[in-house]
Amino acid sequence: MTGLDLNCLPEFLWAGYKVFLPGEVHVTRICNEDVLLIVVKGNLNFTEAGRQITLTRGDYYIQRSGLFQQGVKPSDAEYYYLHFHGSFDHRQDCLPLYGKTSVERFEVPFSSLLGYPDPQVTKTELSAAFYTVLSLLKSGAEQTDGRKLVSRVISTVSADLTRKYSLDELAADSGYSKNHFINIFKAQTGKTPYEYILDMRMQRVIQLLYDTDMPVGKISEATGFGSYVNLYKEFVKKEGCPPLEWRKKRRNLS
Repeated sequence: MTGLDLNCLPEFLWAGYKVFLPGEVHVTRICNEDVLLIVVKGNLNFTEAGRQITLTRGDYYIQRSGLFQQGVKPSDAEYYYLHFHGSFDHRQDCLPLYGKTSVERFEVPFSSLLGYPDPQVTKTELSAAFYTVLSLLKSGAEQTDGRKLVSRVISTVSADLTRKYSLDELAADSGYSKNHFINIFKAQTGKTPYEYILDMRMQRVIQLLYDTDMPVGKISEATGFGSYVNLYKEFVKKEGCPPLEWRKKRRNLS
């Protein structure tokens, strides 16, 4: 997926805040600059290269230079816009061209950007505000992608706990390199994929020990531990006692 390459520093040009009048449509143009839009209120409608785009509060979108944009139906939006020159790539660490964000986070950096070319605002301050905007968008995109990634892993593993899942397999299924997959997963959960899946298996073991009379050997197979020895080691490490002893204690307590 194409995104803004943040390893090649984009060049800030100028910024503004747009409020649409009743019945007003997006300008028809081919812009020679890249434009970042962050919608604060209402709906923004336009086509880009013949594709209909509709943005609402909390949406951000990057219009790339050289593409034909046209207002076909009225908009009632208010939004920040920021013109810049940037580079685009298909790498995983790029900022996606579209995403969701929290508009309140941008009031402070845009207060500096909207003051340009006020001589009181230095180029250093402008650059700092510009890169703050991009960093906030990138962190928000990573959090959203991270939540989706974790949900995908949980769904995959829950569907068949008996399988052995390799990091290479899970990363490929999520569309990330192995190292990037591990980093995103740990940032979201505080655990490595291995630790998280181990916890999922152990939760299922505990549920089966408590709610059923299934033999521990069968439970080991049904939860992906394979042999009883593997389950025994992990269970004692986590619960402080063997599985059968845990079952007996919990049922006596009940």
